Amino acid sequence: MDYRLKIGGIKLRLHSETYNWTPTSDSVQSAFLTDAPADIVLRVHRGRCEIDQNQPILKSHSMWWQVYQQHDGFAFTVAALESGVHPDRLLLTNRAFTQADLFVDDQQANNGCDPLEYPLNKMLFASFLSLHQGIALHAAGVVVDGRALLFMGNSGVGKSTMARLWSAERDVTVLADDLIILRYEEGRFIAYGTPWRGEPGLTSPASAPLARIYLIYHSKTNQLAALPAGARLAARLFNQSYPPYWLQEGLAAHIDLIERLALTIPCFELGFLPDPSVISYVRATCGNDP
Repeated sequence: MDYRLKIGGIKLRLHSETYNWTPTSDSVQSAFLTDAPADIVLRVHRGRCEIDQNQPILKSHSMWWQVYQQHDGFAFTVAALESGVHPDRLLLTNRAFTQADLFVDDQQANNGCDPLEYPLNKMLFASFLSLHQGIALHAAGVVVDGRALLFMGNSGVGKSTMARLWSAERDVTVLADDLIILRYEEGRFIAYGTPWRGEPGLTSPASAPLARIYLIYHSKTNQLAALPAGARLAARLFNQSYPPYWLQEGLAAHIDLIERLALTIPCFELGFLPDPSVISYVRATCGNDP
């Protein structure tokens, strides 16, 4: 196996002599293939690897995943809830997150486990992004008239619904319906699509300068309220991001970038009806934001 993907401007090489995984021709990942030199090299191995499992520096409430400090980097373990104490997947990285080894146990390998299956994809990318002026956000995104609009919120607020509604517009590119990558490049935020957890037709490797962010909720009418810049808005944006809590310097950079985002990008609360009327409403109220 040898694949090169470009996601959020990050070039990732997946390589293995023992593990076979092939994106199908109609897979969303196929649109993200590239031949560019890699920023991150991920070597995939079949089988288990033992690590020094002292007290984890971070773990999920269900103990599904855990993060351990290693002498030269980090170890991320993921265990299927029914599998007991042995992790099904183990990701070892250097501290710069440019080199990584992923070990997949035989059961998961026999099931054709995607090497970038959640949550390791977000852990790897959130870490690398934090060291390179980037963040990952729980949001849907579209490109309209060359500008990116993000629709942000917790699961169930309507991100996929919003993406599906916009996908019917001929002049619109849907970047993703669940996860967007933002990079701060040459003094502005650029929004990138990602392939993860997207419905068919609702992901794209495209990118565009970010113009607006909408924190969305279902409503009986389409309604909009501007959110003042400041610490409260930054906290709300932070809650919809994927911070690398295990990486001190990365977490500090992540917080700085969230603060800059809250100060420079117009943000709004958007209550919406789940029908095409919200598209016309957003277009009419978007104005001429830069």
